[in-house]
Amino acid sequence: MRMILCSLGTLTVLAGCANVGLVDTWKGRSADDLSVAWGSPAAIQRLDNGGRVLNYEHTFFYGGTNYFCRAWFVTDPSGLIVETKIQGANGACNQLLRGKPAGRV
Repeated sequence: MRMILCSLGTLTVLAGCANVGLVDTWKGRSADDLSVAWGSPAAIQRLDNGGRVLNYEHTFFYGGTNYFCRAWFVTDPSGLIVETKIQGANGACNQLLRGKPAGRV
């Protein structure tokens, strides 16, 4: 678990500030609410403490280059989102988050 959280904590965030803000609005909300609003994650990893890491991602190929964006949502054992991270090209993150609702208004 520490290795996953440390890895998430050391990621260089390349996504735009607005994207980071949208992802952060999910802190304190339930992973079930996120899944209802955003759909099923690309991957889910169980942590030793009973929490989970939900991974949403978007990749596209343009002009000979692959662009990607990944958003991670870390939950506590009860399913509440306690940490969020987003990493990737701003355009890919815009595509990943297009139409996705915020967690709080």
